[in-house]
Amino acid sequence: MTSVWRRAGLSILLTTAIGAAVMGAVPGAAYADVVNRQVVTGSFTVQAGQGWDTVVSCPAGKVATGGGYSGSADPNLMIDYDRPATSGQGWHVHATNWTGVAQTITGYVVCATGN
Repeated sequence: MTSVWRRAGLSILLTTAIGAAVMGAVPGAAYADVVNRQVVTGSFTVQAGQGWDTVVSCPAGKVATGGGYSGSADPNLMIDYDRPATSGQGWHVHATNWTGVAQTITGYVVCATGN
């Protein structure tokens, strides 16, 4: 049992070290060139047995730096797309609803201007 805990601890340590290396050694360094951050949202309703999508777009003069979605945790609500929009100016979310009732999804895009 001791060796399992040691391996788990090493795994956590390595994961933390790799994450720190990817994010940058200086806290906040990844945000150094981002100004005027703005989160834009857009909601859509997916009827039972249907699929639907939305692209939440950044306003003119800003670019997408990330995004995501929120919605029901029901395993029968499938999020098929959760990715940058092909235009690079927003976030694309697509859901297929197998829950039997209408579900609302909210897409988010984080927008900013560069320095």
